[in-house]
Amino acid sequence: MRCFGRFLAALVATLLLHAIPAEACSCGLERAPLEALRSATAVFEGTIVDQRAVLTAVHGGTTAAIVYDVAVTRMWKGTPSTAVRLLRRGPCDPIFNVGHAYLVYAESDERGRLLAT
Repeated sequence: MRCFGRFLAALVATLLLHAIPAEACSCGLERAPLEALRSATAVFEGTIVDQRAVLTAVHGGTTAAIVYDVAVTRMWKGTPSTAVRLLRRGPCDPIFNVGHAYLVYAESDERGRLLAT
């Protein structure tokens, strides 16, 4: 039994010493609603009516993204509209489901596209 304990301790030590460091994705803290409202280009309530994958230009390159078509039911900030196109460019951006209603805080990027934040 003593031999097994030593073997187990040696195995654990070996695994810990040779562990490969993980690279974590950090999206930061969620902002308070008033802070998000102040920094948003548009704030609205709407239902996601369609989504599709696209290739989009980001920082001089091309990346995969998702475009959501939103039927706007109420607008608090931004240019009044009944339909909005929303771009999800990365893993830290919100995920939406078709047929569901959401309160959306969006910012404009350098090309004028609305990004969910």
